[in-house]
Amino acid sequence: MGEGLVFGVTLSPDDDVHREALATMCELLSADSGFPVEGRDLRQPNQLARALAKGEVDVGWISPTLLLMDPGLAHVVPLLSSVRQGAACFHALLFCSTRIDAESVDDLRGAHAAWVAPSSAAGYLVPRLSLARKGYDLHEVFGDESFHDTHGKVAKAVLRGKADVGATYGHFSRGDAERGELVGAGFIEHGPFASIRILDVSGPIPADMIVARPEVPIPQRIAFAAALARLAHDPVGGDPLSRVIGAEDFRAVTTDALTELQSLMVAAHDL
Repeated sequence: MGEGLVFGVTLSPDDDVHREALATMCELLSADSGFPVEGRDLRQPNQLARALAKGEVDVGWISPTLLLMDPGLAHVVPLLSSVRQGAACFHALLFCSTRIDAESVDDLRGAHAAWVAPSSAAGYLVPRLSLARKGYDLHEVFGDESFHDTHGKVAKAVLRGKADVGATYGHFSRGDAERGELVGAGFIEHGPFASIRILDVSGPIPADMIVARPEVPIPQRIAFAAALARLAHDPVGGDPLSRVIGAEDFRAVTTDALTELQSLMVAAHDL
């Protein structure tokens, strides 16, 4: 791939505005890092994982669950964790449209659930584990289940009546779901809060990560990570970064966060 890097992401929503933001972000990263950075939009998380494993992408923006579940990512190097609302973690939300007659999970019987992907922490694994730990029989609660690949498509399925409930991420101020305010969620760009009812909140979940293939030289990894971290505080670059990744800052990846998530995934595998 020459001296430049290919930065793989999964845009949500995948539209001209977000594709332009990715291009602008990579132009700024190229100028700061000193080498070309090409953005590449992979439509689904598993496609991004395959691209990283095959060497078609050098650095990628992925979820911790994908990192732990996909054998092809066993040797990638975590560089940074995303920070939102001052926290390098987020929560899972099980939500419905106010059009349906459900005030809580107790009201769901045989509901059609819209999930993101089997590897999605907030969009599948953690909400299911949360319900099972609370004593719910998942076969009774959900009569039909479907996968929609992105959080945006899950939101559309619920809001357009193609599914009864959906799962997505939620960001609370200070990372506190009990006392903090819900300030961000996967459905915000697709419908107002007034049309959404939250049925269950679970987590916290370690935030998504920036990872690199081991073949990327260490100086390039350092330069890319530093440029990306600086971009979060740049008055010009902050906007495209927010549109693409939604991060306000970055922190070092901690092994504690990954270990905690791995234990959740082991438990979820047995459901």
